[in-house]
Amino acid sequence: MQKGTKIGPPQPYSFGYDNTDEFGTQLFHNEQGDANNAKTGSYGYRDANGIYRTVSYVADANGFRATIDTNEPGTAPGQSADAVFNAKPVAAPAIRGAASAPIGAAYARPGAGGAFGGFGGGQFGARGHHGSWSG
Repeated sequence: MQKGTKIGPPQPYSFGYDNTDEFGTQLFHNEQGDANNAKTGSYGYRDANGIYRTVSYVADANGFRATIDTNEPGTAPGQSADAVFNAKPVAAPAIRGAASAPIGAAYARPGAGGAFGGFGGGQFGARGHHGSWSG
């Protein structure tokens, strides 16, 4: 912003969207701003399995405050900074088509340095990176 630029008073506004994709995931956001420059709104998602998160917020002269309603696995009720978590976690859904038996380790030739090319693998061959270089 250039020096001397005048800024007008805050203007009231509102916007929002609510969209569901082809997989059944809903995304939404609504916000309102008033003539005092205070903002209120909410945003979130709900997936096809019913897992959801909704964040409701206020941003005004007293700062930013949020309340999170969720049933995401691994969440717990409580407070963090100025956010309140109303968590009601559900068990994580089973993954369709998941392996029902353990899968054995992949074979790598001795000295190959493992699957990710650590010492003993890659450009240094079986001797590690301390071997002599000939070119």
